[in-house]
Amino acid sequence: MISIGIDNGLFGAVVAIDSSYKILFYFDTPIVNLTKTKKGGKKSIGHEFAPATMCETLKGFVAQYPTDRKKIWLEVAQAMPQQGLSSTFKTGRGAGLWEGIVVGLGLSYDVVHAKTWTKALLKDVPAGDPKERSMIKAQRLFGADLPLTKPGGRVLSLDGRADAALIACYGMAQSRGDWDDIVKVMKKTPVLKKH
Repeated sequence: MISIGIDNGLFGAVVAIDSSYKILFYFDTPIVNLTKTKKGGKKSIGHEFAPATMCETLKGFVAQYPTDRKKIWLEVAQAMPQQGLSSTFKTGRGAGLWEGIVVGLGLSYDVVHAKTWTKALLKDVPAGDPKERSMIKAQRLFGADLPLTKPGGRVLSLDGRADAALIACYGMAQSRGDWDDIVKVMKKTPVLKKH
């Protein structure tokens, strides 16, 4: 069985795990950087999804594992508090693009709400920023198998990898109906104590 989690944000990712919760592959959502010129000649960098590359990349990775027993888990797109209209639109667009790609490739999929998988998997992570909590848990589970920092230790945008990996874990446990197994995997990870 292969479970593939997709964080559908602009800086999201795709992560696949096998039935022993080992990383098979991962990639960050393909995007295109756009240079925009604002009033006064000031330049800024924007980003946009690269749908053709998203499709070809997922297709290529999935083809490496020719089993019928694979399932994609997509996070439900939702507006977040304090999120602007543009960001909300991009998240919804990402969800629609990924769902269309998955259906177009003929892959089996299901959806999961962020509150559902985070409640199941982040119980032992101290309260705080949701993205940081996901990165802590993913680092505990996967260590160096899932790099969450860019060269120089920058963590910008790699929280999508953490979310996608945890969505894949949730999906594996859900597909197998074996929550005892995922609890064992989770218990193997050290718990940070509050000081």
